[in-house]
Amino acid sequence: PDLASGPLYAPGTPLTLAADGEIYAVWKADPDGDDYENSFEKAYAWTVGADRVNSLDGVINYAKDNDFFQFVAPAGGTWRFYITDQAPTLKYLDIYLYNEDRFQIARVLQNGPPVSLTYSLSAGQKYYVKLEGFEGTGAYTIHASRVSP
Repeated sequence: PDLASGPLYAPGTPLTLAADGEIYAVWKADPDGDDYENSFEKAYAWTVGADRVNSLDGVINYAKDNDFFQFVAPAGGTWRFYITDQAPTLKYLDIYLYNEDRFQIARVLQNGPPVSLTYSLSAGQKYYVKLEGFEGTGAYTIHASRVSP
């Protein structure tokens, strides 16, 4: 098949294989090897549920790398965003929260692991999360969960 002309999928995109078919997938690549985009316009669409912990694995690939995520809050209430499995080579990882107008509404600057941000969200509203790495590179896992209605 001509893989170059097919659709491109973001990292973590679930794919379904028909029982009688073949599947070929091409994941988009950034020239810098970045896993998530560095802008609001290209923020990764994160599907979050209100009654579970929602997790994504990522990597701060280079100095001043930012990873952007966008999501619609499925339910209002207090939400917590936190980082686990932070690579020891990634000294600081800050969390920023923006509303749908891209106005910063909260931030946490990391003084050492773990880093966590808690904020009250409104159901049905679009939000952005930006992770900004400083002093090093490496992997992390970001989680989002509703902690109270």
